[in-house]
Amino acid sequence: MYIINRLLDEQALVRVHDPLAKVPAYLISQRLTQCHSPEQAVQKVDAVIICTEWPLYQKIDWLYMKELMNKPYIFDGRNMLDAKQMISMGYDYYGVGNR
Repeated sequence: MYIINRLLDEQALVRVHDPLAKVPAYLISQRLTQCHSPEQAVQKVDAVIICTEWPLYQKIDWLYMKELMNKPYIFDGRNMLDAKQMISMGYDYYGVGNR
């Protein structure tokens, strides 16, 4: 929630997905959308921030996801993705504590 609030403070448009957690209803607005799937969440985004370790996000077809995004930036707050693989797919990948 901290990262979501910081992004909203900076006037960012935020799309979130989590297989279980839901954003509190009072936060949903034109600038914050709770998405039903990872694919919906990355539609036309400039960056993805991973803040959880759900295995679902490791199994995603990230090459396909890149096609859905405006810009291929990933900030991996859990270092759960393979950095070399993501970079080889054309992502600007940043793992916390790396680079």
